[in-house]
Amino acid sequence: MESLKNILKEIRTKKYHLTLYTNDPNEPTKNINISKKTLLIYLAFFTGLVMIVLFFIFSMIPLGRMIKSSPDESKLKEIETKIKRVGSEIVVLQEYNNQLRYALGDTSVGHAANYQSMDSLLNSLGSGTEVNDERQNRVSVSHEVSSLDVIFSMPVSNYILSQEFDDGENHFGVDFAGKTGDPVFASADGVVVFSNYTIDYGNTLILVHGNKFLTKYKHNLANLKSVGSYVTRGEMIAMLGNTGRLSSSPHLHFEIWKNGVAKNPIKYLINRN
Repeated sequence: MESLKNILKEIRTKKYHLTLYTNDPNEPTKNINISKKTLLIYLAFFTGLVMIVLFFIFSMIPLGRMIKSSPDESKLKEIETKIKRVGSEIVVLQEYNNQLRYALGDTSVGHAANYQSMDSLLNSLGSGTEVNDERQNRVSVSHEVSSLDVIFSMPVSNYILSQEFDDGENHFGVDFAGKTGDPVFASADGVVVFSNYTIDYGNTLILVHGNKFLTKYKHNLANLKSVGSYVTRGEMIAMLGNTGRLSSSPHLHFEIWKNGVAKNPIKYLINRN
């Protein structure tokens, strides 16, 4: 107890003398007297200030960034797998793009592209995205059908066949005359890959199906589906119209292509929706 009193007394009474000298002999020296108590207060204040600054620095910088961790091998493999998958999808889409360009009359591709099956394309379009169970089931059913062949039904009802298929005259489909606004149906299960207005054919829809088939629906009054939409056979996708420079009356110009070659739709269509 006596020693504690002596320590406290020393803190209150003990002083330090600090003399500051300069290189200039004409400038007087400076003398500073500071007590031990004052010195301890300054040291405590400085220590507290440093701790507060460090606290804010550590709170603003995540600990994971301050600690250098070794590379996670599983993460690297996952990234590598994703890169390979994206690369494969790009190849499939590029091959299909060439196929679509050829089908639309772009001869710069030289010939029908030898692309992977449409089943692979449908899979790649669906990978990495969230789809509901109903859509997954419909795609599965579509794949089972397309493994044999694609079933095509009439894209319109109450129709009149106004012009037949004639590839010699560059008429690569059939014309179904009807009333403006009549429903246009998807002829088979598929995915919309084109939905836009063209000068010659007006509002045009193109669907891609399994087994390297695609169908085209031209001169529509309006397209009801956008690119990427999955549609089922018999689902309404457009309204019959009279749009485009090459149309003179309300009708649907309907085409079926396989592997870049136009086919006579009458040979593929069944008379039911």
